[in-house]
Amino acid sequence: MNLEQLYSSVLDFQKKGNSILSRYESSTSRTITIDSSYKRLGKLSLRQEELFQEAFKCIEHGVFRSAIVLAWASFIDFLGDKIGEDNFNNLNVTKNWNISNTDDLREKASDSMIIECAVEIKLINKTMSKSLRGLLAKRNECGHPSDYKPGLNDSLGYIDEILKRIELLQKTSLP
Repeated sequence: MNLEQLYSSVLDFQKKGNSILSRYESSTSRTITIDSSYKRLGKLSLRQEELFQEAFKCIEHGVFRSAIVLAWASFIDFLGDKIGEDNFNNLNVTKNWNISNTDDLREKASDSMIIECAVEIKLINKTMSKSLRGLLAKRNECGHPSDYKPGLNDSLGYIDEILKRIELLQKTSLP
């Protein structure tokens, strides 16, 4: 058996092991489901991909609050980029701002305000805005001292929801 065959066998073994373990609710091997969902998405920026990969690592190590915070950070960066697909022209006209990139937007606006900007430029509707605000509230519970202690299911569900929102927005064009 050569090195390539050995490596392939190890990957097959890992895949089969994860498949078996993923049936158990407390197994972090369930993250393979999230990895599959993540691969469905189109292009994300390098920064967004890194944040998601860090979120996955947090789940694997049982650091669930951090996983939620990192997934949100990736999402809000993605949303900022999506708002800026027209070089922020629509937003600058609507808000009378002079934003030239996503970092400028993050300096000027809170996460909640970025969601509101997306509504104002008609990138998202009010229903999605309410859902995103709920996800932001959960992120805030995890990012600030609170009694909330998410588990594996909570963090997997949160990341799955974030990924679904990104997938929806990737199919959406600015008006």
